[in-house]
Amino acid sequence: MAFGEVDRKPLYLQVAEQIREAILRGDLAPGARLPTERELGDTFGVSRASVREALRSLQAHGLISGAGRIAPARTVVRLGELDSLQEAIVHLLRLQRVPFADLVELRTAVEAAALRRAAERADGVAAGERLAEARGALERMHDRDVGVEDYHDADVAFHLALVGASGNQAMQLVMGAVRDTVAARLLDALRSLGPRRQRHTLRTLTAQHAAILEAVASKDPDRAEALVRSHIVDFYSSLAPRPPGGHLPRG
Repeated sequence: MAFGEVDRKPLYLQVAEQIREAILRGDLAPGARLPTERELGDTFGVSRASVREALRSLQAHGLISGAGRIAPARTVVRLGELDSLQEAIVHLLRLQRVPFADLVELRTAVEAAALRRAAERADGVAAGERLAEARGALERMHDRDVGVEDYHDADVAFHLALVGASGNQAMQLVMGAVRDTVAARLLDALRSLGPRRQRHTLRTLTAQHAAILEAVASKDPDRAEALVRSHIVDFYSSLAPRPPGGHLPRG
């Protein structure tokens, strides 16, 4: 005779799971208002304290907002805001001590695929807007007086704009998380360069960025993919210390 394990999860987790599934299935649409704590308690047959804990858990995971306020009328579901989800991925990558080389390999794969897709749809209106953002970032990089920090900000904006031109939100989320995970390390590496090498490095990166943007804008997916692969690997190899036991992927 086969028996299943007794469900010993706290009531608030069971409530949170049901609400989370309703959100992820789309039964609760972005912007929808949840019932009050009392109404939810009656629906689930649990106390308001259990409902309150469930809502706090969902808010911590970025699925709802409004929980925990004094006498909240209702709690608003907020999907489509990627910041909290992206932060969760960043924390997971750092807590798991994901090797630097693995992060580089992931970024290379995601961005190469994204730019191929962006080049294939470069004449679309949405893609065109993101390409305009990339051009604006490139102009900031061309400024002779740009400092390392400002250059780094423009670099991030450039790459995120091109990935955004792909139209793939999952790629944007992963790309943003990977960039955030290694950003401080790479900015420190740029700062550590002597003035002469720093200027040379920024000029080289700017020329590479210009070539990548031109390939995407001219709808050349093969060239866009090849250029961004080479750009990422060369950049990390020249600036970032090679991790113990790890090797950066070659383009």
